[in-house]
Amino acid sequence: MNKEHKNKWTCQECEIRNPKVGNTNTQDLQHDSNIVTADDNCDEAINVTLRSKNRSPSKRDTTTAEFSDRCGHLSVKDQASEVIKELRPSMFKGILKSKLATIKHDLQELTNTVSFLSGQYDDMNQPIVKLTTDNNTLKADNSKLKATIVDVTERLNNVIKKILTLHIYMLRTMITYD
Repeated sequence: MNKEHKNKWTCQECEIRNPKVGNTNTQDLQHDSNIVTADDNCDEAINVTLRSKNRSPSKRDTTTAEFSDRCGHLSVKDQASEVIKELRPSMFKGILKSKLATIKHDLQELTNTVSFLSGQYDDMNQPIVKLTTDNNTLKADNSKLKATIVDVTERLNNVIKKILTLHIYMLRTMITYD
């Protein structure tokens, strides 16, 4: 079927609506209606489409869509699609509301849990901060005490040296007097 014949073709339902004009469009009964030969050049013979039982759905969808648009009525598939499109919002509205309500509830519980855990973290973090500051203070005090011990040790060593020196001096003095 060439492009011109495709554009002129109308489905049977639309053809029935057209007024009848006599028997000029009837087929010759001597020919088998299922056989179309290449020698037949009449419009009716070219306009006949032979289909095998196993045909691909993509061809069928394409031709149905082409002719349903031109004829002014919708195919069953298109009508079913329209009904589904109309029912889809009302059908899924309740399901979506219930699912969204569940998700909202779960999200609220998650928010509450995160808030609770954040509060617990803050409560645990306060003593840790206090202990850290106390530890730093103790480290500073310890460093001061170490410096003081070093200073006192040096002084003590100096005093011991002086005492020993004095003691040695006294011993020498005693030995010289004896």
